[in-house]
Amino acid sequence: MMVMLCEGVAYDWSTVHLRTVIHASAAASALAYGAYATRRRPAA
Repeated sequence: MMVMLCEGVAYDWSTVHLRTVIHASAAASALAYGAYATRRRPAA
């Protein structure tokens, strides 16, 4: 459960990082978030 929470936090902060540090547009930040969130995960 804690791993899932940490992964969710990493998703959220990656978008904040793109907007504030890299100065990416809102659209680019949303696209990066969506691309990472829908990536294929290896079978367990």
